[in-house]
Order: sequence, then structure tokens, then C-alpha cells
Amino acid sequence: IDSCDPDNELEFEFFLDRRQDSSYPNPFAWNLAEVATDESFLQGQAPYNESSFIYEKACVPRSSCLEFYMGYPSNTTSGFYDPSPYSIRLDGVIYDEHELRFGTDLFSGPD
Repeated sequence: IDSCDPDNELEFEFFLDRRQDSSYPNPFAWNLAEVATDESFLQGQAPYNESSFIYEKACVPRSSCLEFYMGYPSNTTSGFYDPSPYSIRLDGVIYDEHELRFGTDLFSGPD
């Protein structure tokens, strides 16, 4: 995608620094969609068995009401903790930038 039309569109960006870890469920997925129509502007998956830096960009209508989902399948039962860093931006403004902190083994520690 080149540049977005500044009069009619916003630029949505998603960054994810994914580390390989065989304990992660497969796959980690994301989706950006218009709430009213469920039209998807951006979607993807990252497998557990490879490290990768993911950068996704989409131009979305300024009038959009957007929903962004990222996560694992809801039937995940294996113990894991995913601290992969991510960033979500809209027209250059950082809306969220943190570690995922996803997992079912979030509170385990030394015995």
C-alpha cells in the first residue's frame, strides 16, 4: 500500500515482534474489521514455530467504526506465556504498545 488519502482515509498499523516458542498454541491471529459491515481490512496469522517481525498496514475510511482482534484459538488448554511486544497505531498515533501477556500460565512461578 502506498500512502492513504488524508481526506478520506486513516492509516492503521500493527507491529508484532514474535519469538519462536514451541509451547505457544498455533496460530496467533489478528483481524481488523468494520463493526457495522464486518468487512475485513487486515488479517493474518503467525505460527508458533518461527520467529518473525510482523508489520501490517491498511488504509481505512475515516468514517469507519473499527474493531481489532488479536489472540489465540479459544480452545487453548496448553500452559504457555506469550510476552511478544506489539504496537497498534492509527495515523501515527500510538493507541497501544505493550507486551501481549497472553497465556494460561500467567500466575505460575517458583514453588
